[in-house]
Amino acid sequence: MSINFYDFYRGEERNVEDRCNICSKQRKLTDDHVPPQVCGNHGTVAASASIFNYYIGANIREGGRNGIKFRTICEECNNTKLGSECDPALGQFTAQWWDIIRTRLHLPRSYSVDFYPYKVIRAIIGHSLAMKLHYEENVLDLALRRFWNAPDVECITDFSIFFWPHSYDRIAIAPEIMKTVIPHDYRTNVLMTVLKFPPILFIIAQCDDLPNGLRISDWWTNDPDCIKHIPLSMVYTIPSEGWPEDIDDGTVLLGGANLFRLLTGSLH
Repeated sequence: MSINFYDFYRGEERNVEDRCNICSKQRKLTDDHVPPQVCGNHGTVAASASIFNYYIGANIREGGRNGIKFRTICEECNNTKLGSECDPALGQFTAQWWDIIRTRLHLPRSYSVDFYPYKVIRAIIGHSLAMKLHYEENVLDLALRRFWNAPDVECITDFSIFFWPHSYDRIAIAPEIMKTVIPHDYRTNVLMTVLKFPPILFIIAQCDDLPNGLRISDWWTNDPDCIKHIPLSMVYTIPSEGWPEDIDDGTVLLGGANLFRLLTGSLH
C-alpha cells in the first residue's frame, strides 16, 4: 500500500478538544513533534512511501519538515511539562551525542556524557505517549502514565528505558510493537515502544535487558537538578541500521491498535 502519509494523517487527526495522551484530561489538544524539535530535528521526512515504512522505519529525505506532528497532548503537557521543563535537557543530551558521532578525534573510553536523568527520562516518556493517533489504555501506556503522574517516585519498576547512539539516517517511530522469533518462543517476546532518530535510539520495554542496551532508567532520580554521567565505556552502538524494526526470515513483528490503524487506514 502506497499513500501520502500527510494526506492520510490529516484525515486521521483528532478533534481539537479531546483526551490528552499524557494527563488523560479532556482538553484542547496541541501538536507534538516527533522526533522532538529540540533534538536538532530540522531535516525532512519522506512524504510518499508505504505507511508501514513511515511509522516503522522512515528515512530522512524529502517531504514534511521537523518530523511528524501528532495532535495528541494538551497545551500544559506539551508546552510546560515537556517543552519548558524537560525538552531542553533532552536537546542537550542529543547535542552531546551529535558531537561525539561527528568528531574525528579518538575519545578515551573514560570520556563521559553529562545529563539530567529526571528531565531526559520524563521527556522520553512524554513524547512516547504522544506519538500515536489515539488515546489508549494498554499495559505499557498505563505504566508510563502512572510514572508520569508520580514524579517523586524513587525508582522505575514497571518498565525499562534503553539507549544506544545511532549514527544512521533512519527514523523509526513505533509504539507498542512486539518482535518474536520463529519457531515461536514466548520467552523472546518483548513489548516495546521505539523512538529512533539520529543520533540516538530509545526503547521503552517491559524487560530487563536488550542487546548492548544501556538501561538509562537505572539512572533515574526524582531530583530535577541532579546531573549524572554516562561513561563511553558503558555505551555500545545499535546492532545494525534497521534494528530493532527490521524483520528477517526468522522473526515476526507484531503491532498494537495504533500501528494497525496506520497500516489499514482505519479510523476505528
